[in-house]
Amino acid sequence: MVPHDRARLDAVELKPFQAAIDGGVDLLMTAHVTFPAIDSSMVNSRLDNTPIYVPATLSAPVLTGLIRDELGFKGVVVTDCLQMKAITDHFGPEDAVIRAVQAGTDIILMPSDLSRAYQAVLAAVKNGVIPEAAVDQSVTRILALKLKLGVAEIKNGALQPGSDVSRPLEDKINTALVVVGCAQHRSLEQEIAGQAVTLLRNEGNILPFQLSNGDKVTLLAPWQDRLELMTQSLEQIIGDKSLRVDVQGFAYTDMAALNEEQKEAIDGADYVVLGSSSYNVDSRTPGKDWTPDYVLNAVEYCREQGKAVAVIAIRNPYDIMYLPEAPACICIYGRAEGPDIPAGMMAVFGKLNPAGKLPVAIPNTAGGELYPLGYGLNYRPGAGENLAGEPRVSVKLNGRPLPLEPVPLLENERFLVPLRLVLEAMGAKVTWYGDTGTAVACLPGTTLVVNAGSPYAGINGCEYPMEVAAGIDNERIIVPLEVIKKATGAQSEWDSATRSLALYKEDTSAGFPLPFLDLQRDVQSRLDQADRDLAAAAGELAQSGLDGDEARRILSGLASRYHYAVDCCTVDEHGKIVAVEPAAYHEFAGADISGQEHVGRLKETGRPVLSNVFTAVEGFAAVDMQRPVFSQQGELIGSVSMLISPERFFSSFTVPDMQGERPEMMIMQKDGDILYDTESSQTGRNTFTDPLYQDYAGLTELAKRVVADKAGVGTYAIPEQQLQKQAAKRSVWTTVGLHGTEWRLIVNYAADSNI
Repeated sequence: MVPHDRARLDAVELKPFQAAIDGGVDLLMTAHVTFPAIDSSMVNSRLDNTPIYVPATLSAPVLTGLIRDELGFKGVVVTDCLQMKAITDHFGPEDAVIRAVQAGTDIILMPSDLSRAYQAVLAAVKNGVIPEAAVDQSVTRILALKLKLGVAEIKNGALQPGSDVSRPLEDKINTALVVVGCAQHRSLEQEIAGQAVTLLRNEGNILPFQLSNGDKVTLLAPWQDRLELMTQSLEQIIGDKSLRVDVQGFAYTDMAALNEEQKEAIDGADYVVLGSSSYNVDSRTPGKDWTPDYVLNAVEYCREQGKAVAVIAIRNPYDIMYLPEAPACICIYGRAEGPDIPAGMMAVFGKLNPAGKLPVAIPNTAGGELYPLGYGLNYRPGAGENLAGEPRVSVKLNGRPLPLEPVPLLENERFLVPLRLVLEAMGAKVTWYGDTGTAVACLPGTTLVVNAGSPYAGINGCEYPMEVAAGIDNERIIVPLEVIKKATGAQSEWDSATRSLALYKEDTSAGFPLPFLDLQRDVQSRLDQADRDLAAAAGELAQSGLDGDEARRILSGLASRYHYAVDCCTVDEHGKIVAVEPAAYHEFAGADISGQEHVGRLKETGRPVLSNVFTAVEGFAAVDMQRPVFSQQGELIGSVSMLISPERFFSSFTVPDMQGERPEMMIMQKDGDILYDTESSQTGRNTFTDPLYQDYAGLTELAKRVVADKAGVGTYAIPEQQLQKQAAKRSVWTTVGLHGTEWRLIVNYAADSNI
């Protein structure tokens, strides 16, 4: 299932398809995945009679409504294989074929029974279940493609095989031999395979294996042909190094455990490479006689004997789910003979630095997540032969050496660096949440949130795409340098001659109390969490609709989850409240809030919003967090809102004591309005226009700085009339917010106090 809302689908998942269609692509293949934001209809599975979403292959809203009507595709639509379990488990063979044609498919690929599929479609056309006009349109599109490709041509007003098709078979074979498998294609094939190699685990950095004269290597493969490829690849590596290495190999087809000969070979080996091949989640077996027992036994035996063993998952990356004891695991996504196994062997022995990222998330056997989508490790520079000739990258921050471990990777002119070490050197407070794989870094004015495996970072509540997903290397989270520069305003210079990277960043942390960064992190994290839950509610409401019992259940759950939520409601596309919870606010259903600025902004952009403080229809000052809700056809049908009390929200945070004195905390908008102040008499005033502040010139001047700069430290004086003197105050401020709305989080305290 692709669970995202329509705005996200348009911005990310559908973008390459739109580009391909705009570029004139002729043929499009469907996938057996579901898109609830586009088609929320459900059918009962024939497997267990439970409701399931209709997969895209069988969905008219996807194949016709989205692909043809919205994206404008005029070419041929072909299904993916209809023998896949996503189809066969839940639909009968005739039912699946009929649904696919009804949805808008032109070509049915590999139905489970071709004759039955044909008869089913024929009967459906005769019975009017499938309009004959739909079949005519598909035939027209297929013939048009054949004519375009020269497979068919029109001669003397008749459709005939194309001249190229009519050529003698020998000519066709000779032409194919010149193109298929040519040196240029083989080179590109090897390059692609090399870029796909993904390193998932490398305990103690045992990879890459470094061969020396006299070493012994044992290879284990599930089939003889895979073993031969592994052996040939290793012999090529050995030959390139001009080494003398003893290689022994064994195919373990249909075996459940190591035999004595294989154990003896492992006992004498310096390195062991174990190829595993695609035992899947359900049966863990690629063939009826093969089980995972052999691989588990081999890994365990290598562990017991203290042997360095690397597992190459030859086909599916899921193999690692069942190999918790394997110290190193590489995925190559191979199947038939090709460049995948040579690429994997090159990675194991340091001829290639793995750069691939997981195209899928890998679950664990308990139902959780073992490795997220986009996960992938690299070797550190200098670890492999291909990097050995290049010195390590040296890094300086503001002219001072910055030792980093792991050292930065220079990959396709892109630097990947350890987030914590770089940001802490810049004065950031970095917190790691291991249960979610999340790093939160706080600098004056900036909160950066990065999740391992995600290609997006959060900077002050706004999503920022990264060129490379964040990864884990040697227990440190690794990110592109560009996201750190974006978050901190740092600059960089790269000297390729000396392989030195110079970072420059103005010191904004001088005088900035570190505990204040904890307060900044806590406020921003709580805003982010509420926004995520609101996004999840928007996804549910896209299926249930904005009104009804299910919508009210969703709203009630959301409102009860947050003590600072006054109410939660759905708003239609015209700006009228549809449903609202809790019950105390039912009377406001039907209220027109279209005049509120943030409501208009959401309607105009289709993007989530966070308002500044305003007077809600309920009659009090509030802040509104809203997420758009889209129909199954991708149309904006309204939004879901969480109305927040600034008093309840901000009063729940603890401000650090100042030598026994609790400092003042305030939240100010960029227009000077005070959303919240621990001194309640200040809440709701404007720092620039309220008469109360007219005699405090120093305070209003400092407020201008607060608005202009995302973070800083300053002082101001307040006259103490009774004592006929001035008291010096210090202010420290930073930025929190969401979706482009920025608030200044300010703490004021006596100038001689310390946090």
